[in-house]
Parts: sequence; C-alpha cells; structure tokens
Amino acid sequence: MNITFGYAAKSAVNSGIISSIFCVSVIFSSIAFYFLYKQKLTLYDMFGALMIITCVVLIGMGETPIETHKPEEGSLKVDHSRNLVLALIWALLTAIVLTMNSLNINYIIKTV
Repeated sequence: MNITFGYAAKSAVNSGIISSIFCVSVIFSSIAFYFLYKQKLTLYDMFGALMIITCVVLIGMGETPIETHKPEEGSLKVDHSRNLVLALIWALLTAIVLTMNSLNINYIIKTV
C-alpha cells in the first residue's frame, strides 16, 4: 500500500481515488465467490457495488490540488502520467491481493 500512495503522491493524484480503488476488492470478491462458491448476490449487494463504482468515479472527477512543488529551471520534469499508471496498477493489485486473502480465509474455514 505504501508503494501505491508513493506513486500517487508523485503523480499529484487525489489519494482518495487510490483508497477508493481498494474498495473495489469487495466487487472482485463478490465476483470470485459467485463463480467459485456459487454464492448469490442480493439486490443490496448489487446496489452496494453500484454505489462503490459511482463513488470512485465521483472522487475521480474531483479536482486535484494545485501542485506545491514546482520544478526549478533546468531540472528534469517528472512524468506524472507514468506515476499515475503505476499508482493505479498497484492499487488494483492490492485489491486483487485482498480478494485472494478472502478466498484463502474461506478455504481454510471450510477445510478445518
């Protein structure tokens, strides 16, 4: 998680977006449990997933704060888009790891 927020800070992206992407692990878990364990999704579950997606989109549409660190003349400019992509990739990987953790816990509970 620290790597994710490190790249987010370098790309000047709102850290709320990154932390909201971690919530996507709930959606990943729902999909995984649906296919692996045949768990049914209720209307409340689908509504919750829709709200998570809506909130992530709304946070993403918000304005980012004005950059406080301006590069000095002659210094190399930082590629913000590269850092943004890396932050998003790490956030999604973290969500997948959290989903895998949930699957492992469920497997252990069922086998013990």
